[in-house]
Amino acid sequence: MLKATVSSVLALSLLAAAGCGKEQSAPAPAPAAPAAPAESAQPHPMPTGAPAADVDLSGITKADGGKFGKTESGNVWLDPKLTTPYKFYQFWLNVSDADAEKYIKIFTLLSKEEVAALAKEQAAAPDLRPLQKRLAKEVTCMVHDEEEYNK
Repeated sequence: MLKATVSSVLALSLLAAAGCGKEQSAPAPAPAAPAAPAESAQPHPMPTGAPAADVDLSGITKADGGKFGKTESGNVWLDPKLTTPYKFYQFWLNVSDADAEKYIKIFTLLSKEEVAALAKEQAAAPDLRPLQKRLAKEVTCMVHDEEEYNK
């Protein structure tokens, strides 16, 4: 089961932009090493040739200084069994005006021109929330799909 928090969306964006995530044949794993004695508390090594990635998103915070990806009801998950696509969309739709422009730059693949146009719309009519609506749509479609977004 996919148990990634919404913070993992950045990693998904980066992988999508790089063309990763496509089916690739992995090299054969290295032969298993003999088991270490029980008293050795060494971590299990990664198999040779296995892909690995690590993204630290601890520096992403909300405008109020709180942790990103947390709500009053807990974490927001990518897995639809843990956070429904509707609640996932609502999480993004409800980000503050101060956070919307920052997050749309981080978590979507929109061009600078598109973001600038949305920011201009937001400044002219903040009550219409164009940044939040586009952010919520883009990320929901990226993580789930357009069909889930349209439900």
